[in-house]
Amino acid sequence: MIPRTIHNLGAHECISAMQKFIRRGMEREAMEMAVELGHTSKGFATWVTTRLEIISHEDVGLAAPEIIPLVRTCCEQARAWWNADKLGQWRMPIGTAIRALARAAKSREGDHFQAAVDRVDHAVADHAADGVVVDLPRHIVVARGHHAAGVAADQQRHQAVDQSVVATGVAGLGVGDRGALLLPELLPPIATAVGGNGGSF
Repeated sequence: MIPRTIHNLGAHECISAMQKFIRRGMEREAMEMAVELGHTSKGFATWVTTRLEIISHEDVGLAAPEIIPLVRTCCEQARAWWNADKLGQWRMPIGTAIRALARAAKSREGDHFQAAVDRVDHAVADHAADGVVVDLPRHIVVARGHHAAGVAADQQRHQAVDQSVVATGVAGLGVGDRGALLLPELLPPIATAVGGNGGSF
């Protein structure tokens, strides 16, 4: 069970509130949540830095890409500088990161983009449970984080398919090879995940 903070607040509530405050440009309130966690323990202080780095991609991303390396640097410094007897030096880079994130232009596009791929992963798992085989292209198989043995087996299978293409041309491919890379049933969930109509991500 995760312990509570020095002022008996829920740690999950604090980390979530910090992110919500940053989204709304409320930098002081976000800093108060970060300090509540960082002054409790080194573990919580590290959690704050990890979440700030995630926020730089999840809530800002390409809307202000220069923020990403700045936040990364601040968080690396904060992790190195945390000292229970000198917490002011930890607060300094944390404050810089929070102010930069709170004041930056916001975009949730990156979060929606990665969620679409995650939705494909879940949809494939659902189809597999129903006994439906989905033949994914190599780049999706690798990106989905399959174990090395599974990736190697897929690569061998696709090499054989590639050799078949060279020998017989694309017309020689069957549905079980590369002809049906994604089942049509997968497309509506992807569109739903990104809030679109399926036309684009």
